[in-house]
Amino acid sequence: MTLKKFLLYYHSMKFMRYEQILWRIFFVVKRLVYKKAKSFFCVLYSIKAANVKINDEYESFSGEVDLRSEKLGMEGAVRDDLNNLREKLKPLVERNEFSFLNKSVCFKKSINWQDSEVERLWLYNLHYFDYAFDLGLAHVFEKGNLFFNTFRRLTEDWILKNSHIGCGPGWEPYPVSLRIVNWIYAYSFFKDNIRKDEDFEEKFKDSLAAQCEFLSKNIEFHVSRNHLLKNGKALFLAGMFFQNAEGKRKNLYLRWKAKGETILLNGLHIQILGDGGHYERCPMYHLIVLQDYLEVFLLAQRNNVSCSIEKKLKKMALFLINILHPDNDMPLFNDSAFGIAKKPGELIEIAASCLNGLKNADKFFEPTLYTKLLAGSVARECEDVEPEIIQQETQQFEDSGFCAIRDKKRDHFFIINYKEPSPFRQPGHSHSDMLSYELSLGSKRFIVDSGAYNYSKGKWREYFRGTAAHNTVVINGHDQSELWGIFGVARRARLLYSRFRIINGKSSFFEAGLKGFPPFYNLSHHRMVFYIDNLFWIVFDLINGDGVVNKSYKIQNIIHAHPDREVEIGGVKHEHSCNDLDHHANIAIKDENAVLQVAPLKISSEKGVKSEITLKKVNDGAGQIQGWYSSGFGEKRGNIAIVIEKETCLPAAIGYALFPSTSGFSDFSAGCEINSSFDSGIKNMKLNFEIKTSEYSYRIKKYREDIEIDKF
Repeated sequence: MTLKKFLLYYHSMKFMRYEQILWRIFFVVKRLVYKKAKSFFCVLYSIKAANVKINDEYESFSGEVDLRSEKLGMEGAVRDDLNNLREKLKPLVERNEFSFLNKSVCFKKSINWQDSEVERLWLYNLHYFDYAFDLGLAHVFEKGNLFFNTFRRLTEDWILKNSHIGCGPGWEPYPVSLRIVNWIYAYSFFKDNIRKDEDFEEKFKDSLAAQCEFLSKNIEFHVSRNHLLKNGKALFLAGMFFQNAEGKRKNLYLRWKAKGETILLNGLHIQILGDGGHYERCPMYHLIVLQDYLEVFLLAQRNNVSCSIEKKLKKMALFLINILHPDNDMPLFNDSAFGIAKKPGELIEIAASCLNGLKNADKFFEPTLYTKLLAGSVARECEDVEPEIIQQETQQFEDSGFCAIRDKKRDHFFIINYKEPSPFRQPGHSHSDMLSYELSLGSKRFIVDSGAYNYSKGKWREYFRGTAAHNTVVINGHDQSELWGIFGVARRARLLYSRFRIINGKSSFFEAGLKGFPPFYNLSHHRMVFYIDNLFWIVFDLINGDGVVNKSYKIQNIIHAHPDREVEIGGVKHEHSCNDLDHHANIAIKDENAVLQVAPLKISSEKGVKSEITLKKVNDGAGQIQGWYSSGFGEKRGNIAIVIEKETCLPAAIGYALFPSTSGFSDFSAGCEINSSFDSGIKNMKLNFEIKTSEYSYRIKKYREDIEIDKF
């Protein structure tokens, strides 16, 4: 091991609890034992599986809900969802073709459950058996046994080819957890068919029980995070699904249920923050965790099991509602991607059906077969309570580290992500993206986070996690935090402070600072965001360095435009790299309905230091990796990155104003005068901004906590 790699491990592991390290060592050793004693564990878990049988009184989602089309009230959206489901399953049913992460693989002769030619995450998806739920749902609407036969064929094949317990990707605890849940759900749909096939029912029950017992002995305490909650959900549902076999008194199923319940309740306390956000600070995983808890809550209700988690669920739902863009979808901060979790509207509809205080959330609803299944399974009516204003104009989530500024009248939305990598002990899904933001005008996204793309080691994982892939500042080409491997985070940026306030009822101000950019331990980045009279934004950045004297730094302030928006300079569309633009160049991000003009701030200070600013538009045509956007795993598109750049000594200031318009271009100028020495400290700096457009002119003064806004 090289010294560099040793230091990466050291700076990553020093944040972990010693229990996590011990659990990791224990997990690795145990996997080796499973490989060496395959036959022993197969016999052991087979004996234990004989202690349980399927609980005849278990109530699934579909136990009370008739999903037949004539009963369902098949509105257009749900009917379309059914048609899409049939089309989605056709390749799987007809030719063993599986599609995950925007990649399709056809197994013509037999399924290779250990296929080394595909990405590891793709292979995990193959073992999750999410398609079992889809097959069961489609089975409800179709005559005959086509979908049941497919499920039986795939299940028997998996049992036959994955018989060595604890070996291979299919026996890692996370895939086991998802497969347990999907098989339990599938049984609910195929119950009548399975009971007619005693041989298959016995194989199914024995394998499922063995997986549950294996999982109960291999909880992912070393990983924690959303993995641990998946383990808990699987064991809790298994505890309701099984009961003692005749003449057996082992009560395995009670142990599974108790262990799952403990994990889930502890997870609510530890992983769900005070403002309702999930502690990984990743919107996609917030959706996944919310779905898990909603399903657990509803199934517990149906099976008369106490599960008092309504207050936390409501907080999670309200958090989700308040971070949504006007298109009613999530921001793509950290390891987020569309198409993995359920859509926000589906989960909000289910939450509103079973939680008090969300009755006026119907504008977010997205009816699908899934929502009809779960929302229709509610065992009680919600009490009539006073409706709340569930989506605020502006809101800071201090625990989760997001600040959302929303103008409902103009349909503008700005959300900034400002907390350090999280959770503190193991922030595997974090990016180096502190103080980055996304911005929408109407239902269209104009400035975007670059997304996640994949979970594979290499240049693309490095790029999408790196600071340059986000709408923030890069110093000398370094990331804010030291990222490595697929999920590694070594030396980390840390939050210095954050403040948010409303000014005069119609303007908003947010500021935060961070210290980071290893190997520089003395550099700090301070960002201020003004939203003035609900008309325009000012994004102002200060870069400082403790003890740095007469050393030049290259500072890049990056803005990523959505690939569906055009970027124009002086009214001319540009699709390739463009260097050394004039400081006053008319830069605009636009579509057919709106224009977002970008005006770099012309900055002067008492010392008279002035720096030239270069604007660049960088994409794949420039021979650089920068300039990519990934909305879903496995897919990426070239986009335009506007780079405002200066090379100067520290301290230094850089920034821009953003002018939205629906009526086309307007003349503008934006400047900032720093009327104090940097030596007086960030808090004591006197800043004067002057903004002029053909429609309005403003002077904004900031000194300490005082902000004055004058329109002239």
